[in-house]
Amino acid sequence: MPTHLRVIRGNPGRRPLPKHEPRPEADLSEPPAYLTERQRLAWTYAIANSVPGLLKRNDVGTLAGYIIAHETVAECNERLADSGLVITSSTKAGLVSVGSPYERIRRQNIALMVKLASELGFTPASRTRIEIIPDVTQDDELDEILNG
Repeated sequence: MPTHLRVIRGNPGRRPLPKHEPRPEADLSEPPAYLTERQRLAWTYAIANSVPGLLKRNDVGTLAGYIIAHETVAECNERLADSGLVITSSTKAGLVSVGSPYERIRRQNIALMVKLASELGFTPASRTRIEIIPDVTQDDELDEILNG
């Protein structure tokens, strides 16, 4: 639980509160250069639809991972639409039907997306744990409580 919520709601575990918790300042906006054009569009969409002030510059890797996984799922969906879930493969015994490797890749990337989405506050459950404090005076009051 974030420190400011432990101060407000209480600290039943009585764990020590950090006195100098980092608070990143700069908002995340520009996509990294290594993203493809399609990934940059997904990046822009994610930034535009995230909670204002939530994503900071040091979240670049987490958001990039989410975007790459998202676009990998989209590519797998396109390939599966063309080939189907079952493909024919040649073996020593002859032709056999096997599951498409794109389905496995898609499942792995969906699992990664869900994990990263939770870290980024993109899921309904993770949004309930987020509180954005837009007013600097509130941050000063928290500093007084923590460091006072």
